[in-house]
Amino acid sequence: MFRNSSSNHLRLSVMADNKAFIMISVNSILISVGIGLIIGKFVLAPKLFIPTVILLTVNVITIIYSVLATRPGTLKGRFTKKELEEKTVDLLFFGSYYKMPLEDFEYGIRQLMNDIEFLYANLIKDIYLQGKTLGHKYHLLRISYNIFMYGTVLSVMAYILDRKSTRLNSSHLGIS
Repeated sequence: MFRNSSSNHLRLSVMADNKAFIMISVNSILISVGIGLIIGKFVLAPKLFIPTVILLTVNVITIIYSVLATRPGTLKGRFTKKELEEKTVDLLFFGSYYKMPLEDFEYGIRQLMNDIEFLYANLIKDIYLQGKTLGHKYHLLRISYNIFMYGTVLSVMAYILDRKSTRLNSSHLGIS
């Protein structure tokens, strides 16, 4: 059960990271194209300014949320003997020990292996914390996708309205 759960969490985490990478890549390309192709046209079609700003703003905010979904949290990297005695440390998570000497980590692991209740509590806590991290990642990704989806629709509508208003103004003035 613990192995399957941990494996599933790892797979879901990789999927979330891939989705965030896709959002970052797509929006970075759109920003590059938007800046490269459209901004130079503002002199010829100044009405494109607002739709372009909407699109670029949507792209930047989408990237921010995608990066937040993949950004690592702050890690302490150490545990104390008191945390070990009180059995409050998660020794299965690298963020609890990566700054410590091997001897201290080994001592903690031996304590963990010699206490079946502590061991199972660590396995349970590890799976729980992985799930919390995944929940946070997917929440931020959902926000990123929603911003991208609704923002893109808004941008396209703004471009369409701009085109219609440009046509109406030119036909009203007798310009073809």
